[in-house]
Amino acid sequence: MIGTILLLFSMNGQPAEVSERLFDSLDECKEFVETLVQQDNVLNSDYGFYFRTGDGYFFKGQCISVGDYNLMMRENWEPDTK
Repeated sequence: MIGTILLLFSMNGQPAEVSERLFDSLDECKEFVETLVQQDNVLNSDYGFYFRTGDGYFFKGQCISVGDYNLMMRENWEPDTK
């Protein structure tokens, strides 16, 4: 069991933020992002994402467990957008 999932995101190169909404699974987080973007397959296999909106904004981020978030923050987190 992974535990609580966070949604980390950055818009237009700004510092990363953590969404107020928490998720029970990576797939629930993935569904949330895809619903917001109105597009399937936005997230990669590590639940990272990078996309541009029609009005020119770009977003990058990742659905990640609290434990992995804590590890990544110690190493200057960059979402996996490959």
